[in-house]
Amino acid sequence: MAVLRNEDGHFLVPGPKSPLLDKQPSSEYPHLANKHLLHQAQYQRLLHLERGKMTRTLKLLLIASLSFTAASIAPLPAHAAFQPGYGPPPGQTVNCSSNDGRRNYCGVFGTRHIRLVRQISGSPCVKGSTWGIDPRGLWVDRGCRADFLVVAGGPPPPPPPPPPTIITCSSNDGRRNWCDVGPRRDIRLTRQISGSPCIQGNTWGIDRRGLWVDRGCRAEFRIR
Repeated sequence: MAVLRNEDGHFLVPGPKSPLLDKQPSSEYPHLANKHLLHQAQYQRLLHLERGKMTRTLKLLLIASLSFTAASIAPLPAHAAFQPGYGPPPGQTVNCSSNDGRRNYCGVFGTRHIRLVRQISGSPCVKGSTWGIDPRGLWVDRGCRADFLVVAGGPPPPPPPPPPTIITCSSNDGRRNWCDVGPRRDIRLTRQISGSPCIQGNTWGIDRRGLWVDRGCRAEFRIR
């Protein structure tokens, strides 16, 4: 190493941070230059690896986010609209329609029972004919459209009482006339049509033969 003197003749010894040392050509300190280059290369390599890890992590998070969003907004397929886990719980109603006149399935309900509670269509809904249940689920056919009640599993509930029926019974010739009402005897007059009075026990009534009207009585009766 060269010995340097200042203007007063004193010796100068460069320290580790001396600007004199910094100004020396790198060729005179090959071990320092190589060490510096090695540290720089290692730093660049580590920085590149960290950036790669961050990029992969961000990609995975983005893919997971997009998959969750797509799954949350995707509509259920028609055949799964009332699959177990998607369908209504017991005690709620399901609307099932055969709008095109063909058989349509409205869901599988496992051991739960289904009961028709309200017919909406003009076409009849008759169990076993235009609606029913098979291994594929609840189905309707030939224009049947109705609301069905989902009942919890176990023994099926007793059938509901038949809906009331409205019939017209007339004594057009002034004589007593009987109208068939089957075994039902809960009969009430709901609307008089004739000019002649319809008075229960006088011009209309019920006996073993059924509903009768007499002396020109003509009216509508509700039968339960």
